[in-house]
Amino acid sequence: MSTNDDLMLDVSQAHELKMAFRRNGWTNGDIKTLSEGNILTSVLDVIRDNSCVISKEELSAIHIIDTRTKPKSTTHHAVMNHISNGLLKWDLSKISLFASKEFDRPCELYKELCDEFDGSYPSYKKISNKSLANARVAEYLLVHPDLIPEEWKEYSYILFLGTICYCPFDAAWTEVPVIYWDKKEMVWKYDYSNTGFPTYSYGVVIIN
Repeated sequence: MSTNDDLMLDVSQAHELKMAFRRNGWTNGDIKTLSEGNILTSVLDVIRDNSCVISKEELSAIHIIDTRTKPKSTTHHAVMNHISNGLLKWDLSKISLFASKEFDRPCELYKELCDEFDGSYPSYKKISNKSLANARVAEYLLVHPDLIPEEWKEYSYILFLGTICYCPFDAAWTEVPVIYWDKKEMVWKYDYSNTGFPTYSYGVVIIN
């Protein structure tokens, strides 16, 4: 079994490397940088197909939302339930809108969303292979409005039912974060879930 100590660089391999460096525009300074630190470990990961290389431009186009922590926007709202979607890569092909037939009856809505429901809004988690998007997703979209689909402007409310908060004025009431189009921009607020939602309101779900 060979080890790193057995590694030898013969004349032909050294020539291959030199020609490859020249062919790809490397300088002596680039080669020195390559040999320092653990850069070659990363290169080896790419060669062995354990990693890949993407450009800074491609990286900037990838939007990762940390949904694990409680939302920043709940300063005056005690969080009752917050479903984590982990580190979520925003991908519209994995996003769907959930339309309930009973938006004027929240209990019926939650029954559709929950595996288990006892009438007290306990903890709903999955809709088959889908997860409810939470308030951290809403926060991120408002910071990056270009990610919000244009058609969402046509709906009354876009609901992020993965987060439920107690109403700051009455703990018997619950509120959920919603975003909606306010003539010029998408805005955010908490709305009473106990009293139902306007017609043409849709919950955001993530397809796993």
